[in-house]
Amino acid sequence: MKAARYLLFLTVVVAMTLFALYGCSSEDTVTEPDPGDTTPPILVGSYPLDGATGVSRSGLYWFAFSEAMDEESVEDNITASPAFGHDIHANASTDTFWLTPHDALNGNAAYEFNIGPECEDLAGNQMGTLVSIDFTTTAAQDMDPPTVVSTDPADDATDISPGGVIRITFSEPVSYPGDWGYQTAIEIDPYPDDGYFEREGNDLLIWHYPFPIDSLIEITVTTDLTDIAGNNLEAPYTFTFRTLNDTTRPYLASATPANGATGVSTGTSSIVLTFSEPMFPDFEMSPEDVDARIILALSEEPGWNTDFSEVTLPLERGLLPGCTYWVYFDDVTDMAGNFIDPKPTYYWFRTSGTSTYYPIAEGYLWYYYDYEMFVAKLPGMDFGSDRRVIENYNSSTGEFEEVWYSWEGDVWVIQEKIFLRKDGNLLIHLGREEYQDGVLDQTMMWDSPMTYLKLPPQNNLGDSWNIETTADLGEGFSMTLNGTVTISGGTVDVFVPTADAIFRDCLEWILYAEISIFDNGTPAGGDEFRQTYFLSEGVGPVMLIEEDLATPSEPDTIFVTGWDID
Repeated sequence: MKAARYLLFLTVVVAMTLFALYGCSSEDTVTEPDPGDTTPPILVGSYPLDGATGVSRSGLYWFAFSEAMDEESVEDNITASPAFGHDIHANASTDTFWLTPHDALNGNAAYEFNIGPECEDLAGNQMGTLVSIDFTTTAAQDMDPPTVVSTDPADDATDISPGGVIRITFSEPVSYPGDWGYQTAIEIDPYPDDGYFEREGNDLLIWHYPFPIDSLIEITVTTDLTDIAGNNLEAPYTFTFRTLNDTTRPYLASATPANGATGVSTGTSSIVLTFSEPMFPDFEMSPEDVDARIILALSEEPGWNTDFSEVTLPLERGLLPGCTYWVYFDDVTDMAGNFIDPKPTYYWFRTSGTSTYYPIAEGYLWYYYDYEMFVAKLPGMDFGSDRRVIENYNSSTGEFEEVWYSWEGDVWVIQEKIFLRKDGNLLIHLGREEYQDGVLDQTMMWDSPMTYLKLPPQNNLGDSWNIETTADLGEGFSMTLNGTVTISGGTVDVFVPTADAIFRDCLEWILYAEISIFDNGTPAGGDEFRQTYFLSEGVGPVMLIEEDLATPSEPDTIFVTGWDID
């Protein structure tokens, strides 16, 4: 007997750590949308204009809108034809976007920019119409070398934040210097342990691990740096600055929800954490220090404010009732490398409502992935390879179905259906159906329904009970099932690889069964299996280890990657 195959799996996994946010731009500002705004945005200006000729082959190209825009929607809906590699970034007010090509465009060539109708403002209003800009590039070849216009920090500046972003402004767009440890265009002394480069129009940004405090830093732009037409910088350009002597440890100054708050609404849209000073955004968070509930509730990457003193975690996927959300800030520092005070700092809050280790609600979804197949299943998936959903819940009778689907091609295909009934403090297993390619293949309804789980499971730790039943399989075949169900006496922490976090204090629920098949009363085979479920408060099953004991092999292990209420 094969247990259910499991379902669904994250493409954009918040997999690294809770706060691996090093790539968030320090130029980002938060503009609140007007809830009464129903006016669609329009394009009010651009370079080039539609029909322009003799257009620069290097840019900068820009597009101005009538109001602040949703950055992702604009970046996803500006395209070029014929296509060429490019970067897009917004100004601080997100009403103007610059497009920088990776290489100079062809000379005397026709191009077209398309600004798609799905570009939307902060209130969600879409443009609704496609704007096309046709232009022809100049035939002239760019022979002018780039020059350095300014730097931030300026030459000879003092009291500079050791982890602050360095910005070098050039006379024109320059080529990407290359990977951090293998490029020769930018020399830094002392060279930080890690970092990367980012281009924003004519600016080159240097993101880096913090420099030593109270130290002279020297940066040289070498002649290996080129503009996007391939012209080298004519002579090296060097500037220096001194970092400040910061020995003050940072602390968590405030939070929303407040640290230790109870009765927090499950509809809370974000967590906002404010620190006493700018923080180094590449937190080294150990998995055991991060609550997986927070990771799986995130709707997108957390974002820092301009000076890295405040981080916002968007929670549009919602919070679960009666649950404690938590995180330990341990190896977390300010820009000068001073550890947070106290170390660790414990942040937590508890939501309103009553939690359960086995939530039952119509449309409740668990999204899963098989860790062994993680890499293979990643491309093109929304959540995971499988999903499990509660359907046809009747609150009067307590009966419902757990239906298991697999993602095959571009559709969800049913694999198994389990019939259950909540009867007081017992969860009763009534039977199951198996499907092949979405078509019902076999029905097994138990002659004697079995006690599947005792509720609430946390009140039955250490309890074990026998299960025994029979079923008529049709066409002269029948089966018997004998085994035990056990709720372990303690709790365990479950590590979730894609979230790089843990579900803390999970209950372990073990189902062991021996199955015998009979053909008109004659033994015709059998199987022996064990399923170990791990239940987390508020979530339900978060991991399953499935073992076929009759034919031992590597256990099939699945992890929850999300949950939802339809």
